[in-house]
Amino acid sequence: MFQEIFKSSEESAIGSHTTVQPKMGEFMKAFESAKREFDGSPKAWYLPLPKEFAEMDDDVERGIRDGELRITEYLP
Repeated sequence: MFQEIFKSSEESAIGSHTTVQPKMGEFMKAFESAKREFDGSPKAWYLPLPKEFAEMDDDVERGIRDGELRITEYLP
């Protein structure tokens, strides 16, 4: 699904890097901000998925539920 929604243009496919499409920019900013808040104490963040993903089926194992992504800090 991701590949279909966020197809790369021919211009962005050239080179050895990947560009973030505008549709994902806000989500990536929220994700970066949330992950920097982890400090070793148990907590979770719930990030609303972009509208293109919000209608995905729930996948609790992967942290996807009700149009949100749950992220937690991995503590070995």
